[in-house]
Amino acid sequence: MTVLQPQEARARAGFSSWARRALLAALAVLATGCAQLVPQTMALRTDWPAGVPQTTELTSV
Repeated sequence: MTVLQPQEARARAGFSSWARRALLAALAVLATGCAQLVPQTMALRTDWPAGVPQTTELTSV
């Protein structure tokens, strides 16, 4: 078993804390990107384009 010196223990704890914060920040950015509504999506919600069926039935796969 290796005994860590106080400086080494703090360095390792700091890295894991830094990595945890970076991961949380990355997840927050990704979640924000998925939550945005682009203008095309809003347009489809209010007015469906002519000639495009809203539903389709598959007879076979």
